Amino acid sequence: MKKRILSMLLVITMIVTMMPTVTLAAQTETFGAFTVTTTSGDASTVATYEESAKVLRITGDCTIANTDPGTPTNDTISIESDCTVSLDGVNIEALAPENRNDSINSNPININGAYEVTIFLVDGKKSTLGFTESSNADSDNVNIKLGSGKAGLH
Repeated sequence: MKKRILSMLLVITMIVTMMPTVTLAAQTETFGAFTVTTTSGDASTVATYEESAKVLRITGDCTIANTDPGTPTNDTISIESDCTVSLDGVNIEALAPENRNDSINSNPININGAYEVTIFLVDGKKSTLGFTESSNADSDNVNIKLGSGKAGLH
């Protein structure tokens, strides 16, 4: 009887010690032209995709990559909370602002609000941010739109 109780206790202990490794496993999900990877749980808890505006909305720490880094996308990224974002081969060629339905998210990357955001560029990966050709000379400039919070590009 003692061996059965000891065996059951050992099994329960092993199951409990395995739980954190399952919850910390990286989760990857595709949103539009991007893949989002997070270690803080399900990727859908830190990212949503708005199909009509072609905007990936980020609300937590994650790594973003294009599903096909060799092909530029017109989709944009909107960061909407304090977080750290790593760009891992992102290739965005956003529509010129006058050609977008959503003027708030007209830059390739927008930080919409007073958030503290850190953006990392993954070593060895090329990330490209740009616009399609525009009739407005001023809109050919690439900007990372910053809210009134703290932001850094590393």
